[in-house]
Amino acid sequence: MIYANSPIDDYNNILQYINSYTKAFGVNAVQIDTDALLKVCFEIRNAFPHVDGIESASVFKKAAYFVAHFIKARLIRAEIMAVGGAAKSDINAVISFDIAIFTLQNSRIIQLDGNTKSVDKQIYISDHSYTDIIEALSAEHFCPKYHYQLLAVLFEQLVYKTNKHCEYVQKQDGGYYPIVHSVTGDSMHGA
Repeated sequence: MIYANSPIDDYNNILQYINSYTKAFGVNAVQIDTDALLKVCFEIRNAFPHVDGIESASVFKKAAYFVAHFIKARLIRAEIMAVGGAAKSDINAVISFDIAIFTLQNSRIIQLDGNTKSVDKQIYISDHSYTDIIEALSAEHFCPKYHYQLLAVLFEQLVYKTNKHCEYVQKQDGGYYPIVHSVTGDSMHGA
């Protein structure tokens, strides 16, 4: 759906998805800034912020970069009711998040050792988490440069939560975290 053969393919896929999604959501009159959408489809490919480029980027980073650019562009102009109890629901956040989850489901993860894992179980998000995510994504100042990495980690954890077989195995030495150290003062017990 995204990162298809060309930005034009992405553009067409996203327009079809928006049309289907908004109709199912009960929103029939949707204004889309198609120039902004086309720009997003090119921006998510150009200067991709991964050290080895877009070809080597994970599905999590690709989905996150797309969502960050889509939200920043605010290309859909339609009012929707608050979703799932969120105080604020931007339709751009709702749809781009849905596209990301749709894209991640049935994706393949190529791990550092070359093994390929398939995301074959549906990604589940609790109502409470969904509400918080949409509210956070609906913030006024959203910047791909500063937010896409957090989104990539979020998507990675959402996939691993329901597709545990895709997660990396913990290293013998424990990896980076938790770092064993002594804590003085408040250790956050009962926080």
